[in-house]
Amino acid sequence: MALTIQRKYEEAILKYRKSIELDPKNSMTWVNWGGVLLTQKNTEEAVAKFRKAIEADPNQAMAYNNWGIVLAQQKMYDEAILKYRKAIELDPTNYNTSLTYLNWASILFDQGKYYECIAKCQEALKLNPGMANAYFSWGLALLREKKWAEAIAMFERAIALYPNYPEAYVSWGSALHAQRAYDDAIGKYQKAVSINPQMAVAFIDWGAALCAEKKYDQAIEMCQKAIELDPNSADAYSNWAKAMEAQGNRSGAQAMFAKARDLSTSK
Repeated sequence: MALTIQRKYEEAILKYRKSIELDPKNSMTWVNWGGVLLTQKNTEEAVAKFRKAIEADPNQAMAYNNWGIVLAQQKMYDEAILKYRKAIELDPTNYNTSLTYLNWASILFDQGKYYECIAKCQEALKLNPGMANAYFSWGLALLREKKWAEAIAMFERAIALYPNYPEAYVSWGSALHAQRAYDDAIGKYQKAVSINPQMAVAFIDWGAALCAEKKYDQAIEMCQKAIELDPNSADAYSNWAKAMEAQGNRSGAQAMFAKARDLSTSK
């Protein structure tokens, strides 16, 4: 596992291969090997390793969980949920099963099933009360339901557990922005950028808040910073266009809107 954490993937694979030669029935080695392949986006080979893990130990819950991750990435949501159900059935009280509940919550979020998503986050937290990303995901679901105060409470809990959580600060900012508390929202975006200066979405949302305050030149600066970090950000170009339009620069705005449309359609 240390080699994987250090991103020494080929060395890790070599180690797992040698380990399997010595003990082909070690299901956890198959799972870890598959995990490395999944990190390398070699999904077909990863699934093959998860199958091997299950052959070695039919009760290997993590193999089902990781297989479900592959299926979810392929947007085969029903099939992924079946794998998550199986993983939970095999090991319902294990600390690691909290990850399975959170993976399931992610699918439900993508499907727009926000209250079901929250229920899975709550199940994850029963097993692991210190799971900051479960509170974060819960907050995102509340954000989609426009329950701003409740969402902020979840982001605060996530940050209390993990102070350097830029995504939680950005989402907290989004909830404040929705309530027209633009200065407070900007404070959260600034905090996110202080943690991760490469976070384009924080600059995008910061620019949107400045635009709402009619600080158009500053808003454009934020859009430009976002584009430096993510040249394919349609949202950054769109926000830039809105600022230019508000300044009366219609031709410039039209060019930026066109760029935003091109980027959106090319995705």
